[in-house]
Amino acid sequence: MRCQAQSPAQSPAPADFDSLARRAAAALQQSPQEAAHLYRQTVTLRPSWAEGWFYLGASEYQLKHYREAREALARAGELAPDNGAAWAFLGLAEYELADYPRAMAHIVKAEALGLPDNPQFVSTVRVRGSWMAMRASDFTAAIEQLHPLALSGDRSPAVIEAFGMAALTMPLVPGAVPEKRALVDLAGRAIWALYAQQWTDADSLFSQLGTQYPKEPGVHYLRGIYYVDRDIPAALKEFAAELEVTPAHVMAHVQIAILHLRTGEPDAALAPAREAVRLAPGNLLGRLALGRALLALEKTAPAMAELEAALKIDPAYPHTHFYLAQAYRQAGREEDARREQAEFTKLKDAGNPAAGAGPVQK
Repeated sequence: MRCQAQSPAQSPAPADFDSLARRAAAALQQSPQEAAHLYRQTVTLRPSWAEGWFYLGASEYQLKHYREAREALARAGELAPDNGAAWAFLGLAEYELADYPRAMAHIVKAEALGLPDNPQFVSTVRVRGSWMAMRASDFTAAIEQLHPLALSGDRSPAVIEAFGMAALTMPLVPGAVPEKRALVDLAGRAIWALYAQQWTDADSLFSQLGTQYPKEPGVHYLRGIYYVDRDIPAALKEFAAELEVTPAHVMAHVQIAILHLRTGEPDAALAPAREAVRLAPGNLLGRLALGRALLALEKTAPAMAELEAALKIDPAYPHTHFYLAQAYRQAGREEDARREQAEFTKLKDAGNPAAGAGPVQK
């Protein structure tokens, strides 16, 4: 994980600097304390040396000096703004300081720039990202953090645990569920197999979940997600079963509404969408589902109200702009429709991740 090289104009002066830099590099693996001491001297001699700030921050992080690490890594990011490793390490330091909004923002930025070719580091970054998303009850974002790890074959205990908690929509910190360890492990292995595209294992594990834990909150919802692209009636049955166990499960109501919209039944989508909004007025996907149902029923004014409310919750979610463009067009507001369509295209092309609470089917 080397920081980007500096231009010749930024190259440090030879003499003392070169000697210090060599000694610091040699100490990196053996003595973080010595490395931190030496790298601090190098950046004092050459404050524009991004690589020195990066390794100073990494050494301080190893020593659990998280404030010092944050300062050094922030400086490395300023000097080498396209270096994903610097921003990722900064996010890890901020996580340890419980500065979760900044930590998540910097981890997402690092992932967009590209993480280094170091599987253990990538796993650490993405698992921490999933934990922060779960703290905010954003289980879709948690799953998105973990999905690439399943594709790469990473099935470490931390990854399986994070997958299980996110899949069961458990807004808890990892390690805080000893009484449900077996359930979390089974759910984690099931959703990992699904995202790793190991279909035979996934079939078996999801079946086992339903047999062993039919009364546990989140299990039927997870099984419903498994069925949405395979068997819509089975998915609807599982989401309904989840509501018997957990009547206030917002995303089960949302998914029922979405499936009825997919099958061209907006009348049937209306009640579960309204219940989702009643239970969680700030849930983006509930507002969006209700707006879509109203739009399909040509109830244009209330549809616009719901979609505009969804837009306020998260202006960066592409699909809100898409359906709002349809609503404005239905209302004869062509200029507004063109604006929203253009915004949808821009966000979609930029690859904005899905937002919301829970694994999502659009």
